[in-house]
Amino acid sequence: LNLHADRFIPPAPVRITVNHLLEDCSKQITFGQIAKNVTDGQPENLFENQRFTRELFPEMIKKSEKLAELRKSEITGEALQKMQTTLQNEVTRLTNLKKINPGIRPEEIQLCQQELIELQNHISSARLRLDALRLIWRGN
Repeated sequence: LNLHADRFIPPAPVRITVNHLLEDCSKQITFGQIAKNVTDGQPENLFENQRFTRELFPEMIKKSEKLAELRKSEITGEALQKMQTTLQNEVTRLTNLKKINPGIRPEEIQLCQQELIELQNHISSARLRLDALRLIWRGN
């Protein structure tokens, strides 16, 4: 059974921006603002700071992961709702059609119900994947 889950949950980039106070700035700081106002730099001095590397940076990563998990839950919830509505409508349509058309086999309805269950499991187990991490530092 080929599920074609991408019709309900296509790959979706999740962009999270966290500041040094561990506040979510994803909505306030857009990708365009970053691209326009940030240049590549040399982070060596920042990583020499023990407090930053041992305390702040790991906490920023944890906070970002928590926010990304929340966003993933929203995305998968929307995908599950869309999938259930679509496939439940198809099960209902086939069931009603079977009443007037004996050519509809019970296996067709069972296959659609099985697809719904498998897609629910598949979408529910969607994972996040970190593709990139960008550290933005405003030097003094």
